[in-house]
Amino acid sequence: MRPGNKEAEEGLAGCYLQLGNAAAAIPLYEGLVRRQPQNVDAWRGLVTAKYRAGKYAEALAADKQIPDAAGAILRKDPEYLAMLAFIHGESGEDRESSQYLQQALEAARAQKTELSVGLQLEFAGLFLRNGKVDQAAAAFQLVADAHPRNLDAWEGLLSALIQTPKYEVRALSAIQRMPKETYTAALRRPAFLRSVAALHVTMKRLDLAEAFLEKSGRH
Repeated sequence: MRPGNKEAEEGLAGCYLQLGNAAAAIPLYEGLVRRQPQNVDAWRGLVTAKYRAGKYAEALAADKQIPDAAGAILRKDPEYLAMLAFIHGESGEDRESSQYLQQALEAARAQKTELSVGLQLEFAGLFLRNGKVDQAAAAFQLVADAHPRNLDAWEGLLSALIQTPKYEVRALSAIQRMPKETYTAALRRPAFLRSVAALHVTMKRLDLAEAFLEKSGRH
């Protein structure tokens, strides 16, 4: 690659991101934004790379350095705003995370689109990791209702529900609403099996609980 070939550098940085090597992408994006301070894609890539590398404070610092013109474009991008919500959430800044999530949803509505299923599941997972089980359950439920064959949504929903008070009826109802083929596939996932086992323990169906636990150990 010839030095200063901006298109090639941006392409290589993007490849590193796709391959999961965010650390290698960072210096390439840093060089690009130095030379092209209005390059929206380069700024998006830089913040993304720092986020994926676990450098949350640096990612937020990079976002604050974006020039106004480029920043105004990114502030209308639902997926970029969603990423900022993730970064603040992973940094333990719940208020800021909620604000950016709301902005992401508003930007998506303004564009007559919705956040991708992947992003919605990431938000739900973020809520779950941070102990916000009611919000997590609601987020997983939205995806499961809209995409009933999405196994990750049902697994996440059940995982969230069993951490809420008096969850038995809601959890059992969720399992019963799963499409048959989705439920069959879920029975091959240890985490789902353990959640079902926990439900049966709470309902004092110990034989069933033991059977699901044994099955989870075989997967």
